[in-house]
Amino acid sequence: MLTISKQIRLVDVIYRLHGLPEFYKNPRPHISLLWGLGETSGMLNQAVEKIERSSKNSSLPCRHIFTCKINGIECRIGKRTYSICKFSE
Repeated sequence: MLTISKQIRLVDVIYRLHGLPEFYKNPRPHISLLWGLGETSGMLNQAVEKIERSSKNSSLPCRHIFTCKINGIECRIGKRTYSICKFSE
């Protein structure tokens, strides 16, 4: 399986073949799990603080705020979406 950084380097090779600039000069791969319109950090911080307070009043420790399961990776560029890979269940 290719690492994300190696995939970015492969994209750069294709970009250069078409006379385009590098996708990223110094790639720092990350995953965006949530996107919000406008300034939402205050509201999100309040939600996390509320969860932390409620976990202190509980006999169960709060180790995870949430979990998720993904079944693949898609890349959206403009209005087009490309399926990068799918994971089997």
